[in-house]
Amino acid sequence: MLKLRHSIICFKLRKDLLWDGCFNQTELSNAVKLMSIKSDYNMPQNYLNEVMQLMHESCPGDNCVPKNYSELKKKVRSLGLDVQTIDCRRNGCMLYFKDDSAVEKCKFCDAPRWKPKKSDDNGKPKPYVKMFYFLLIPRLQRLYASRSTAEHMRWHYDNRRDDGVLCHPLDGEA
Repeated sequence: MLKLRHSIICFKLRKDLLWDGCFNQTELSNAVKLMSIKSDYNMPQNYLNEVMQLMHESCPGDNCVPKNYSELKKKVRSLGLDVQTIDCRRNGCMLYFKDDSAVEKCKFCDAPRWKPKKSDDNGKPKPYVKMFYFLLIPRLQRLYASRSTAEHMRWHYDNRRDDGVLCHPLDGEA
């Protein structure tokens, strides 16, 4: 009975599995783990491309392992947890954001926003430094969407004390 239930669950999830017969990794879990490894060990993109190419060639023929970093980013982007890039100054004195997004020089130190163009460089100007802003609301929505994390997110509300005893900073007046 347990084996039958397991095979039914696997049949429903087959489109998400890396290949037929792989029951411990889905496409999304594999993609998130690879991105985490890249971030944790500061792996260059070319190195990760080679590792993913090796994984793709080593797994059975009908696998869903991404072949390169751009495919990997597309899979992770499907989570809906986008990042916003904001140009900023090298020494942190200004962000080129909202009202200042069209400013070409720093208001405080009068330094240029863009790197000088090279002869082989075509396209948009490149800022000296970019800041990556992770939007909070989609991340909170994702945390509340999962039953296991939603329970932890509601802990402060569910465990209020009315007896005047300070058990947690939440119980204080401030």
